[in-house]
Amino acid sequence: SVTNTTNDNNKSSEEQPKSISAIDLRLVDNDNKNILNIHGEYTKILNNNKSIDALTTFDPSELLTNPEYKKLAWQDLKKFRNFITKINA
Repeated sequence: SVTNTTNDNNKSSEEQPKSISAIDLRLVDNDNKNILNIHGEYTKILNNNKSIDALTTFDPSELLTNPEYKKLAWQDLKKFRNFITKINA
């Protein structure tokens, strides 16, 4: 599922940035991409005919079974934080 990552009450949910896991990306992209190749990349998804920027990152269960991916996930989260900071500036 696409999850909200901000609590800015001034923006509708369609305007807020989203994070998306590789499993969820397969649902909207219909492609069997490897998360190690696409993590940290932004993709556009459509939600109610509106384009939303979504960052691909690791599913939490993937981090539990592969703790070596935590460093990569942390880099993704910092990239996402920078993105949010820019759009909220």
